[in-house]
Amino acid sequence: MVAGTRTARVEWREPRTDLPIMRYKVFWSRRVRGIAGELDSVLVNHQIVPKEQTSYEITNLQPNSTYFIQVQTISQYGTSKLRSEKAAVLYNTTATKEQKAPEALRRRGSRVIKSLKLENVIWNNHDIRARVHWIPIAKSDTTKRYLVRWKYEQCNNKQQSSEELSAITEQTTFDIYELKYGCVYRVAVDRPSSEARSDPDAELLVAVPKCEYFQKKVEHLKC
Repeated sequence: MVAGTRTARVEWREPRTDLPIMRYKVFWSRRVRGIAGELDSVLVNHQIVPKEQTSYEITNLQPNSTYFIQVQTISQYGTSKLRSEKAAVLYNTTATKEQKAPEALRRRGSRVIKSLKLENVIWNNHDIRARVHWIPIAKSDTTKRYLVRWKYEQCNNKQQSSEELSAITEQTTFDIYELKYGCVYRVAVDRPSSEARSDPDAELLVAVPKCEYFQKKVEHLKC
């Protein structure tokens, strides 16, 4: 470490997804004020992190500065790569050792569900649904109601709507609907009161096979 600089350790949870994770990418940036009327500039750095690693130490940060730190998951989707939304946090290098970690990096202890998984993809005359299941955490789950949200991340169908769909259920299994062939959807399950929260209790990616996959299972199916 260069004398006078700071080090920040970034930690994250492995995302819940049925797609194989290839690696992570960590970004950190700092705005630099322009001199003598020049425009401000933003210095952006990034580092590739192996999939087995869920932390990274950023070194040589300048003191008395604010950094914008982001983490992104890169997954394998067929022959292409699927990049997740970036989780982000602001980090101030003037913080003292006694100061708590930023909210976005702090471990939450109030989750009410765990183990969100894809059970199976259901096909019925081109009506495609995906059944997801989760497990309530004992003594924490008192509401018995869950908010399920899903939105496509990547799709071969350019006409696929980008609108987020949602539903409330009292069950621990739910069929997300209005899915399209060859699309990847991000599914989040949380408490109904947390609809606007960016850090849901559980989240995973669901990949719907292309129509050709179902043709092998259904006779005379036309795509």
